[in-house]
Amino acid sequence: AGPLRDHGEFCWYDAPLGAMPRAFSLVVCDGPPSGTRGGRYGLVPVMGGRLEPGCVILLDDAGRDGELAIARLWKDDLGAELLHLATAQAVVAGRDVDQAAQPADAAARAVKILESLRRNNHTTTADNE
Repeated sequence: AGPLRDHGEFCWYDAPLGAMPRAFSLVVCDGPPSGTRGGRYGLVPVMGGRLEPGCVILLDDAGRDGELAIARLWKDDLGAELLHLATAQAVVAGRDVDQAAQPADAAARAVKILESLRRNNHTTTADNE
């Protein structure tokens, strides 16, 4: 992932923004570790301008209190919906899309992604703990 950088209120990765795509439609957040100041919160302040409308964020370990609190902050920051998926510990956040269609569409996409990862023998940190 890369080294962490102090962003003031939180530490998060020193993202090489110049070398990254301008927009993301799917983000899987599995770091930094929860003991890091701000935990995983830094994803949205650092990368938020690159999240496409309707972007899905899968947050690993979302069943933990700290990650759930971060997901709620992201919800407020992005004007998003939070969905708790039964198939994995993840939260899906969509952004700036038709609110009537977004939650069901985002959940369906997220479930397909998670099922594909599991079929291909990929596991999450939560699966290994």
